[in-house]
Amino acid sequence: MEGFGYDKALSELKGLYAASSEDTIDDDGYDGFPSAIRDMLGCKNAIEALGSMMWYAVVIVLVQMQLD
Repeated sequence: MEGFGYDKALSELKGLYAASSEDTIDDDGYDGFPSAIRDMLGCKNAIEALGSMMWYAVVIVLVQMQLD
């Protein structure tokens, strides 16, 4: 499968949207996520689709770096 699966996508999102030390941290760790992404958390397919888009963005950046 190409793209990030559900767990990997959540892990990558946590890295991108990590709450700052000044923010209060919820038990689930998703408080730093934009509301649109938090709304998708209950749908595994939506998170996997987002993970696939994130993965392809990484691939595009790597290909572009090789072309430069």
